[in-house]
Amino acid sequence: MPKSALPKHLQNRLHEDFPWPFSFIPRAWTAFDWGTPTKIKGTQRPYGGVMKPIGPKGTWQLSKFLDGPWFAYYFAFTTKGGTHWRIGARYDDVDSYVQMPSVAVKRNVR
Repeated sequence: MPKSALPKHLQNRLHEDFPWPFSFIPRAWTAFDWGTPTKIKGTQRPYGGVMKPIGPKGTWQLSKFLDGPWFAYYFAFTTKGGTHWRIGARYDDVDSYVQMPSVAVKRNVR
């Protein structure tokens, strides 16, 4: 995805959210325009017609980007205790782009 397709606040930025030395990777290298994900399985429901990257506690999702390549999947679950796990192609519902790869564990969500 060209950096011009990223929101202005992310253009010319590096992945400070990645561990060293991967934090030197430009965000444009991992950003794609594959549309919004379509849920294949899971207990998470769309919000406003779109699957959120982090679902409510106790929910999970397996989704696919129909406009993306065959490997454009996203798997995520949030435990009842609020720990979120994810891997795959993550849709940023705020800035409307896809980040691939995305691997994360977040504690104390919602």
